Amino acid sequence: MNLQRAKVYGQAYSWLISLYEAIGNTTDYDGNLYALRGTLKNGGLSLSDIGISEKEIEELRVKACSRSAEMWLDSLRNKPSGGYRHNDGAAYLFHLREELKNGGLSLSDIGTDEKELASFILVPA
Repeated sequence: MNLQRAKVYGQAYSWLISLYEAIGNTTDYDGNLYALRGTLKNGGLSLSDIGISEKEIEELRVKACSRSAEMWLDSLRNKPSGGYRHNDGAAYLFHLREELKNGGLSLSDIGTDEKELASFILVPA
């Protein structure tokens, strides 16, 4: 293996590791996956060359969506004692639902239901 090819393998493995580390942050995950695919393409390599399949990449993506949705739910469950600033709660709900949608997940997949989510909606007095 020549030095340039070894560098490409090293970069690809670094991006692959970053995918695992980005679980819970889909913005980072998507960016890291884009970088991994670009590195592989530019180096003439495939996912299988670094020991991972498209199926595993998809499983990681769904896991990233699930963990991100769980983090939004945790933020809702642990709201500040004084309540949310402005529309933070509504924004958290929006992001939670987007992650579920993007991952093809249900509320039960993250241990909640519509009743609990409705409890986070602030109704003006």
